[in-house]
Amino acid sequence: MFGKLLKYEIKSVGKWYFALYGAILFCATILGLYISRFNNDSRINGEFFLEGREPSTSEAIIMLAIILIFVSLIIGIGISTFFIIVNRFNKNIFGREGYLTLTLPVSTHQIILSKLFASLMWSLLSSIVLLLSIFLLILPSIPLDELFLYLPSITANIHVDIFLIVLSYIIVSSITSILMLYLAISIGQLFQDKRALMGFVAFFAIGILIAIIKQLIFGDTNLSDDSYYIDSNFLSIKLFFIREIFINLFISAVYYFGTHYIIKNKLNIQ
Repeated sequence: MFGKLLKYEIKSVGKWYFALYGAILFCATILGLYISRFNNDSRINGEFFLEGREPSTSEAIIMLAIILIFVSLIIGIGISTFFIIVNRFNKNIFGREGYLTLTLPVSTHQIILSKLFASLMWSLLSSIVLLLSIFLLILPSIPLDELFLYLPSITANIHVDIFLIVLSYIIVSSITSILMLYLAISIGQLFQDKRALMGFVAFFAIGILIAIIKQLIFGDTNLSDDSYYIDSNFLSIKLFFIREIFINLFISAVYYFGTHYIIKNKLNIQ
């Protein structure tokens, strides 16, 4: 049944996301080709891009339109991901759909986890698409011979252990952020009036409270401190991210069980 819940969560917004991803990648590809075209003309003329052949009026309009669409899609993917995460959780549990959702033969844990996994998947996919769009944007302007020349040295300098630790930190931090939203929404539903406003207030109150607690317990956790760059093996950086992973895992557990408790014992569907 958990698989069916997860499938339903993915299917409910999948078409929207895949259409948005396709539009972003398409715009990035077209824009990258346009930039490459003018860069090539500039190299032929022995001039810089800004000093080379100026695009015609029609070309400039097309490029400007693509840039505006691309930027709008980039902004839209972040905003839409946030609102979809909030809306799906709020509507499916605390809205009218909650009467159906909570009568399904599944546990509260399965309901929360299905929404968490779907939200995490869309968040990570959105980040991957953004990185891929940037790559498609600059790829046509990079000479392939230079790319293959420097690629081995670039990959050789990548620390796999640090990469995996940072990747784990990003995933855990994403989970923490999503569960923080879920808890804030759940707290907002405890009130009879102005639930959205109270959820908004709860979100910022939780964030401030966690920041204060972390400051009191761990002090300054700024990674820019020179002490993190002392040894050549980046041991301090590894320890920093590992510590943050465990802190976020603990905070995520608090958010998760707080959300579960409210849904299980303090449910107030409107």
